[in-house]
Amino acid sequence: MIDAVVAAAGVASALATAFLGFLAYRFSRSSARQATRRTIGDLANQLAAIRLEYPEASRYGRRWEMRDWDILGGAHEGPAADLRTRYYCYVDVGLEFCNAALAARANGAISAETFRGHYGRLVRLFLTENYPIVAHMRARPFLTSDVQQELASAEAEGWVWADQHEALVGSP
Repeated sequence: MIDAVVAAAGVASALATAFLGFLAYRFSRSSARQATRRTIGDLANQLAAIRLEYPEASRYGRRWEMRDWDILGGAHEGPAADLRTRYYCYVDVGLEFCNAALAARANGAISAETFRGHYGRLVRLFLTENYPIVAHMRARPFLTSDVQQELASAEAEGWVWADQHEALVGSP
């Protein structure tokens, strides 16, 4: 009789532990998803703040050229170099946004629907708008595999980055 009580208590304890473990797992996963969304949102807000504070820097997104790397690297100083530096910082934050959103999609931290409906569109917009510098980084290659894969995936769908960039930003 005591063996049956001990066995029942053991089973009840195991079930309670499993249930609590399941709840902890769900809470942890939910917290991780919220943290991921917060990180992506913070990066998007940082992009908006940079654009608001330095709208003139975005002109470099229209026509980035190889000589801009020299100016950025300190070969020249002055207002033009400062704007290029601000633009490069904007691109750096933008690529971090793209990486965070693409990685979140890949590891299931955000759903495919959420990515397609919101983050994916912003990733595509950022990469299109800044394609001249992205193309230079891609050719080296200085872009992460997630961004490289996104560029290739869009091209496989028929997206021509240079043409889409020109249609979006027009002439300088």
